[in-house]
Amino acid sequence: VLDRFRAFPEFQRAYWRAFEDAITGPLVATTFAARVDRVYSGLVSAGVGPDSPQGLKDYVAARRNYILNQLANVAAPFAVSGPTSFSTNRNLITLSGTAPIRVATLTLNGVPVQPTWTSVTNWTVRVALQPGVNQLVIQGWDNKGQPVGGASATRTINFTGTVDPPQGRIIFHEIMYNPTVPGAEFVELRNLSTNTAYDLSGWRVNGLDLTLPAGTILEP
Repeated sequence: VLDRFRAFPEFQRAYWRAFEDAITGPLVATTFAARVDRVYSGLVSAGVGPDSPQGLKDYVAARRNYILNQLANVAAPFAVSGPTSFSTNRNLITLSGTAPIRVATLTLNGVPVQPTWTSVTNWTVRVALQPGVNQLVIQGWDNKGQPVGGASATRTINFTGTVDPPQGRIIFHEIMYNPTVPGAEFVELRNLSTNTAYDLSGWRVNGLDLTLPAGTILEP
């Protein structure tokens, strides 16, 4: 179970990101020395007579270098595969690319999306296009909500087909309002269109206190 847990790409990324935060924060030599030296000085002032903290500093420096070498094995640039502009007659496309460990969140035109991580560095995102020219800006953000330098790309996609309006095509297909098991209520939506995928991000179902999350795509 733990092996499967560790092998899940999103968990791997969070794991490596914690190490990256450590080597750029508390394990930086000057940062670590400032904390250790303060304690050392306090012990000296109290007459305890502690040993030199240099051994601790050397150990942390060695571990920091080791982590740096390990992070090199999962390093990747930010990139989006394929041409920067193209035309298609399908309104549902899949973008793919790579992202460094520092990227914790992806946004599409400023809206968070839920990528599928196929490996520790590779991602895919489904996008429902609108008729005409679609200008897509893909941006990577760190776990502190800051844009990652160099983690941005733009794609211009001309959708030459048509999109069916959602009215009468997105329907309530099944409703379970009184299940035997408490808390197992559900509503099932169905897309009756034969050629249009719909982006349901932000759709709200009144009476259920439900807003569909960003990146919710309903295919035909």
